[in-house]
Amino acid sequence: MSEWAEQAVCRSVDPDMWFPNYPGQEWDAVKICSQCPVQKECMTASFDQEEEFGVWGGVTHWDRVTLLPKYMKRAKPDRQLMVDRMLQRIDAAIEKRVAHKKEVNDRRLERNARNNQRIRDELKSKGFSSRGHKAA
Repeated sequence: MSEWAEQAVCRSVDPDMWFPNYPGQEWDAVKICSQCPVQKECMTASFDQEEEFGVWGGVTHWDRVTLLPKYMKRAKPDRQLMVDRMLQRIDAAIEKRVAHKKEVNDRRLERNARNNQRIRDELKSKGFSSRGHKAA
């Protein structure tokens, strides 16, 4: 095992997380990778070793299939530039996903608040308290 692998955060996580069955299932693994101190080394190794399966350095096997030929065509110094760009894209994708989830959650909370107010108003118009008890 390489030295960098001993520092990898994934060593303390359920191994099944790194092998998603379908696209969209990989986000927890990608988020963990983004916090790992050896993410760059892991991603580079996945390309150099032509890993076929799993999430490595935040890159899924679906992404690696399309990126690997581009990576292999590059000279070694250019490969690191490609990895650096991928790291930036992963960070941006995570930020975008987190913002989207917050937006969806905020809309859900607003919708629930409106529905609750509508129910309270309806109860009040029928002579009930907001708890459903008949007003005296």
